[in-house]
Amino acid sequence: MAGLTLRIIVSSVDALKDFLAEISVQLNACRHSTSETLKLYIDLEGQNLSREGTLSLMTVFVLPLNATYIIDIYTLGSLAFNTSTAAPNDDGHENASDDNQEDTSPLTLKSLLEDPTVPKYFWDVRNDADALWSHHQVRLAGVIDVQLFENASWRRDKTYLKGLDKCIEKDLDLEPTARQAFAVTKREVRDMMDAARPRETVILRLNSSLQKPASSESSTAQSSDIFARRPLDTKIIDYCVGDVVHLPALFDVYDKRINPVWRQKGMEESAKRVEEACSPGYQPNGMSKRFSPWSTEHEMAQDYQSFIVAMEYYHDGERMKKTFE
Repeated sequence: MAGLTLRIIVSSVDALKDFLAEISVQLNACRHSTSETLKLYIDLEGQNLSREGTLSLMTVFVLPLNATYIIDIYTLGSLAFNTSTAAPNDDGHENASDDNQEDTSPLTLKSLLEDPTVPKYFWDVRNDADALWSHHQVRLAGVIDVQLFENASWRRDKTYLKGLDKCIEKDLDLEPTARQAFAVTKREVRDMMDAARPRETVILRLNSSLQKPASSESSTAQSSDIFARRPLDTKIIDYCVGDVVHLPALFDVYDKRINPVWRQKGMEESAKRVEEACSPGYQPNGMSKRFSPWSTEHEMAQDYQSFIVAMEYYHDGERMKKTFE
């Protein structure tokens, strides 16, 4: 499927309006159908994607169209989320004033992502939700986290969560050439990430004379974010597409394995992940993230993590008290 999907780069306001107009057409068609539902399969990319890093690209696979849109957040900035297009008529033409239309409100990427009636499938939504909320005040809704459904589909040990690459290799019957191409692309892009990553891990700045100018820091951040380099490398495009086009098949595999009780748990925990990721105390690289939410280890790791944060606040307070004594 990865090789057959139409790939569209959205890096201008006009291209974004075209994308939103097409989504509006699909939404309108689904409102008049009892069997069709618009489903979006989404993944985000950036340097250390989270509140602590950057958000450069959003990849959206629209299954009814078999089209993958790569939205250039780095280039568009806030326009990516605030640009609007009027909802279309049944014939696809825009109409923002006819009261007979079911929905004539303008559609933006922000309103689409925050619409709880539009299912959005992610693989581990946590840092994606964190980055969207922290950098652009977009709070995801209608999320189905496929990683949770994979874990819930196991009858016995549900302790550890699995990564997307491993599950694609293990659970999908891909053609050998497609499997190899996916693995090669992953390896090559990760090599690019390693090569771009700054070698300095920690720099202690003892006084202002050691601080770098802000422009230097910005330049370093951009050069280390391979997803912010323009024009986009074809390997990056392949990488982004590969992370979303397999999600429909994976979800079907896992959804057939689980019973209604675990399906409901998966839905509830998907929403909780978004809520947690948007909270002030969320840790993008916390130790509890490797465990499933219904494991004892997850609860223990979260308790320990909370203890560490509390101790840091305590010691910061003690240092402040000594400063003013």
